[in-house]
Amino acid sequence: MEIPTEVLVGSEPCTLRKSAIGKLDWSTFWISGGFFLLFLIIALIDLKTLSGLIGGAFSWGTHYFGLYWQVLMLLTFAS
Repeated sequence: MEIPTEVLVGSEPCTLRKSAIGKLDWSTFWISGGFFLLFLIIALIDLKTLSGLIGGAFSWGTHYFGLYWQVLMLLTFAS
């Protein structure tokens, strides 16, 4: 599979910089990977605690962001 070097911006083709292709943003990698590993470790140690944390986070989000957040989350999980 070939990596594209051009993208369409509106109707205009735009060339990607060669230096940006194949690069990895290490800070994003470590932050997101760290959260993923933390999630896996908690799930392996105590699934009930993880379920409680997820339920608490969902309750906090619906309390502070209202109905919009709740509908958005339900649509995300329903699709």
